[in-house]
Amino acid sequence: MKLFVMSALAGLLAACANPPVSSPSLRVTDADLEKMLGEGWTGTLIYRDYSPPFGDVTLPVAIAVTQAPDGLILAIDYPEEPQANSKDLLSVREMGTRLAGDLVVARREADQVTFITTRAPCDDDGQASICEHVYTFGPSSFGMEKFVTPKDGGETIRRNAYVLTR
Repeated sequence: MKLFVMSALAGLLAACANPPVSSPSLRVTDADLEKMLGEGWTGTLIYRDYSPPFGDVTLPVAIAVTQAPDGLILAIDYPEEPQANSKDLLSVREMGTRLAGDLVVARREADQVTFITTRAPCDDDGQASICEHVYTFGPSSFGMEKFVTPKDGGETIRRNAYVLTR
């Protein structure tokens, strides 16, 4: 019995020291990223307002994508709110198993479009949550959606979505 308990504890410690990693088939590849390079991405940002009545707000957006050593640089232009223009790095780490710092948990391909889903703990509106991002990489479609689920088991909401074409 003592040996069983010691073995169980050793296994538990090993599991804690080595957290699960993404499967080799769940990776972001150079080919995925190459689909996004260039200008001409236009569409909308739809985001859920943090204040009542918590409705969706839609803004036009344009994005130019350039290659970075470890991912993509997104130059985001908001024509109606130029003070919000920004540049963001969509980084790829750990041999493609992490995108924007989050673990890749799903990958699906259909009609030259790759869908990558990532998941990580996050804080949303002051509440501990799980954030899931769904990225769409295609030659003429590009999307980034963020879904938030409170850790206490509340309702999952779509916090924002970039929907672009060229």
